[in-house]
Amino acid sequence: MWRYHFQTALKSLRRNPWLTSIVIATIGLGIGVCMTTLTVYYLSSRDPIPAKSDRIVAVRLHNWPVGESPTGGDDPPFELTYRDAQGLVEQGFAKHQAAGYNTDLVIHPEDEKQRPYLTEGRLTTPEFFPMFDVDFAYGAPWTKEQERDRRMVAVLSSEANDKIFGGENSVGRQVRADDSSFTVVGVLKPWKPLPRFYDVNAGAWEETEEVFIPLSLSPVLEARKGDGNTSCFAEADGDTWQAFLDSECVWVQFWAELTSPADLDQYQSMVEGYVASQRDLGRFPRTENVVLVQDVMTYLRDFGVVDDDARVLLGLAFLFLAVCLVNVVGLLLDKFLLNPGELAVRRALGARRKTLLAQRLVEVAILGLGGAALGLAFALAGLQLLRTMNVEEEVSHLDPKLMLVAVGLSVGSALLAGLYPAWRGSRIPPARYLRT
Repeated sequence: MWRYHFQTALKSLRRNPWLTSIVIATIGLGIGVCMTTLTVYYLSSRDPIPAKSDRIVAVRLHNWPVGESPTGGDDPPFELTYRDAQGLVEQGFAKHQAAGYNTDLVIHPEDEKQRPYLTEGRLTTPEFFPMFDVDFAYGAPWTKEQERDRRMVAVLSSEANDKIFGGENSVGRQVRADDSSFTVVGVLKPWKPLPRFYDVNAGAWEETEEVFIPLSLSPVLEARKGDGNTSCFAEADGDTWQAFLDSECVWVQFWAELTSPADLDQYQSMVEGYVASQRDLGRFPRTENVVLVQDVMTYLRDFGVVDDDARVLLGLAFLFLAVCLVNVVGLLLDKFLLNPGELAVRRALGARRKTLLAQRLVEVAILGLGGAALGLAFALAGLQLLRTMNVEEEVSHLDPKLMLVAVGLSVGSALLAGLYPAWRGSRIPPARYLRT
């Protein structure tokens, strides 16, 4: 029976190709616009570490005076001072904790034929890697003892290892960054969380850093912050690098991994205890809204990785699809009522109303599939246009899952739009048209 419906639907579609093309084009345009905005929204709002995003938290401390905040409101800054980040690491309240910031490094490859190149490095603590489930191809992170002793060690990304050592096991070899030489203790497997949640201040869609070195080397190397903002409400007490590290400027990210989400309140209480101890030293003048502990997705939403404009555009895209479907309803009414004599004859020969309804809905589903194919082509063109407008490629490529969503949305929308016209067509009284 369904094979017969399919064959009958194809004949009906071929009978009026212009109207069929207009219906497919209308559905395709709506799906294309909808999928373009849905793709950007979906890719920019997805969970970058779903296995533990509810257990990994960012710590925000409000060390600024009452009435001032770098966030533009009254919420704590998104980053910490260097001294607070180090202080929380030393407290060890959580299962893992990692402080860090990015910096610019000039890499000098071993091969003299290769030119030095500028890249991003990251100063961080060794627990950064197990906390964020970063896998190693060779070696391992540096140890806490190496961090404490300020050893000149480094972990390379897979990309950096390919560039500098041709992808070989480089553990134990030396890599020169700026004017310093580091011993490689580990090489990562390819790793690129999207968005780069652990440092959205330096760019949520940027590449991960190529070189990771101990945070404790910051006073020695005087490694300045690379990308991202540094916010201060007062000048440092002196012009030295150490004076800046001791200042109230916020520029370091701090993350902690809890044993379970249920530990959040207890962890926040321990951080509040740390703040109280610092307040005794004359810091943290505020008494309210000082400590804010947020899981990954809450932090990203607050930071504005997915802003309100994206949600508004998504709503407008679905509204545009709805307008397209209203037009499709009118077109299908014309199509299904265009030749009532055929339906009257079929009814007179014994075809039941539900049979005619099913045949029309099969026809509509075929139109939906055609609209999906055209809509995907429109979406690919729209995403390519966004890339030419400097929208990051990471949020402007069509995800395979969304292709299935596009097909389902197109067929479902077509069936919704065609339900009333198909119902009207199946209820044509045969006697009126048989006489003519």
